[in-house]
Amino acid sequence: MKNPIKRIQKIAEYAKKNDFVKVLEVLNALEFKELTFKEESDLMCAKEKVFNVLRYDFKRALCTGKIIEKMKVDILLKMKEENIEEAKQLIKNATLRRYVLDFQSKNLVLKNLPSIQQTFTNLIELFEKVKYFYSRFPKDWNLQGDFIFYSILHIKEILFGAYIGKWTNEEYISALRSIINFERKCTKYHFKKDCCTEKLTDDFEKNDKTIKLEEKVPDEKKHKLATQIVKYNGKCPHVSKNMIIFEKDQILTKHRNVKTNFIVLYHKNNKSLSDFCKHKKMLSFLLLPDIEIFITNLFEPINKIKICFKTHEMHLIKSFVDFFGQIGLILAQVQHFEDSKAYKLFLESFDSFLIEFLDCIQISQKYKDLLILLNTLNFIEHTTNDLIEKTSKFLTFQPTSKTKLRSLEKKTCQGIEKCLKLQFKHYVKEKTNFSSQMCNLLNKEVFSLDRIEIDESIFIFLTETLLSFQFNRIINLSMNPKQAEILIMEVVEVKSFIANSLKKVPLVDLMVNYLKIFICTIEDPANFVECFNHLNQDIFSFQNIVDALEDTSKNDKLLAEYKKQQNKLVKYEGPV
Repeated sequence: MKNPIKRIQKIAEYAKKNDFVKVLEVLNALEFKELTFKEESDLMCAKEKVFNVLRYDFKRALCTGKIIEKMKVDILLKMKEENIEEAKQLIKNATLRRYVLDFQSKNLVLKNLPSIQQTFTNLIELFEKVKYFYSRFPKDWNLQGDFIFYSILHIKEILFGAYIGKWTNEEYISALRSIINFERKCTKYHFKKDCCTEKLTDDFEKNDKTIKLEEKVPDEKKHKLATQIVKYNGKCPHVSKNMIIFEKDQILTKHRNVKTNFIVLYHKNNKSLSDFCKHKKMLSFLLLPDIEIFITNLFEPINKIKICFKTHEMHLIKSFVDFFGQIGLILAQVQHFEDSKAYKLFLESFDSFLIEFLDCIQISQKYKDLLILLNTLNFIEHTTNDLIEKTSKFLTFQPTSKTKLRSLEKKTCQGIEKCLKLQFKHYVKEKTNFSSQMCNLLNKEVFSLDRIEIDESIFIFLTETLLSFQFNRIINLSMNPKQAEILIMEVVEVKSFIANSLKKVPLVDLMVNYLKIFICTIEDPANFVECFNHLNQDIFSFQNIVDALEDTSKNDKLLAEYKKQQNKLVKYEGPV
């Protein structure tokens, strides 16, 4: 661009002739051009003249209901910040007033609580027109959100003034479902950026005109305002969430212009501010006092679940899978409120129904049925813990069903141990060369089960149970070094087999340590006792070890040496 001055002088002329194509062309050309001080000054003056033309054009379009062209909006965004803000407020106030009044005039259908669904239908239909009209404006203006916001305030005033507490249970449930669906779909347009997140800063200057909310209500006559708004020039105040949530909501309903002046400073370490504002759920919050009606209704499908122990899904009793499936759907509804009372009612109902289901369980005597039951109980425990964890930030809850669950787990494990003991006696007959028989039994009763559908902890329990039977058998054997070596080899063989299926092999190391004690010769009592102390780990009794020796000729010397070393150890450690 050889002569910026001439191009700048042409801008105002183009604007007067409504040749906005040329205006935008010149502004685009000058946007990244290095200009002299005089050229910059002339450009600012030209922009001011363009803005005056745009402002008149916008007013005329808004009065006649015409669409503001996208090109003019693009030109506006190249003006000074104060000009952009002035035009934004002009467009926002005029169009918002028109559309909100349009909604209010069409909202005569809201004559009773059940008709709120039709109100939302009307609102969403109008919202589509609003989105089209505002589509040419910058997204960060969020004009669609403002329309939603003030429309919700209008609905809220009607609900609060006319229908609070005046409904049947059916009307309440139907209306609340409609409100939840609407809030999930539409309120995000406004509340994702605005409202309680209007300003975020670490601190502010002492002369910053920021308002602070005082906690005291001035007097009953001003109860609608709920707080007194005062100028605050001190340090950044710590304002609680509950205080903001309640007080700002009341202020917003008092006068529509207060919203733009309402600023609250937050500490930097506050949580995600998109989750901070609860005005996006102001309609559903109105109905919270009777939330028990809604939650009771949510649990009605649970009553239709029939307990059937013969129907399984993924090695679980299907009735409990269905039960928790419904609980998940209910929780998704309850989570919308983010309210401790709602969560408490939900968890109490869940706990009560779970106890009823657990009371229906009958302990079978069949191994496969017991395994499925134990897997189901494990599933119930983990899912319940996850459920309580999800609600832990709202309240602390201890389910009474846990006691019943523990009792059933104990009886089920006892039944499984009884079944496995019979199998162990039948399949593992060798007392010393047992590894082959034990591996076959483990493969048949444990590792042939579905590794995906059955929890890992159950495999560990079954393996540990069978190994404990073998350990008990070993403990009852008379031991000598040669036999101990043979048994260690057998145990290691079993361990290698188990390690192919389990990351952690239970009980085997304990068995090996026990057997290693007997490898030491009893001809040297001091060495034998030292070996025992090293491998014992405060688990075995030295008397039992001595009683298990095949050669009992040195028992008295061994016991005497053990007592001697224990006395030295006590003397060395000193009094506690």
